[in-house]
Amino acid sequence: MDSSPIRLHLWGTRQETVTIIGVRAHVLSRTPPIVGSEVVCPSSGGSSAQQVAINLDHGEPKAVEPLDELIGGPSYFKAHTVTLEKGEPIDFTIAAITLRDTVRWRLEVDTESGNKRETVVVPGDFITTPSQPKGSYGQRWMWRWDLRPPHLERVGPGEEIHYPPSWAAGAGGT
Repeated sequence: MDSSPIRLHLWGTRQETVTIIGVRAHVLSRTPPIVGSEVVCPSSGGSSAQQVAINLDHGEPKAVEPLDELIGGPSYFKAHTVTLEKGEPIDFTIAAITLRDTVRWRLEVDTESGNKRETVVVPGDFITTPSQPKGSYGQRWMWRWDLRPPHLERVGPGEEIHYPPSWAAGAGGT
């Protein structure tokens, strides 16, 4: 299963403490899956960001623990208290998935400060489409950030994507 990885960077700008009480997707449209080319960009290593997942196929797509995205576990924020003080940053890595449709969606962050609740809409729309069966892509590409200069490298039809040995060893390609 593939997903759209999104990095959400939040920064405390208010005088009072802000509690993040939810992160969710607002689905704008659903269309048949997009077919065409596959582009793979392997991870460059670990991340200190909080990891959440959103299953766009669920009726109310919300941030859950990464292993719960297919079964629709409880909201990540029911088990984790996330607060921001003025000038404090926090990062989330969000894995948005769909197995059925191409989904156009917006990201919304629900906050609470004092007795006031507010929904902040993250600017811009996202589009996530499910993976296609192996061999059905017209072209396949891999982003080679380990090479200088970084560039896209074409992967032949039916060819497995092989990561450089430094990636497999966890060296991260730097």
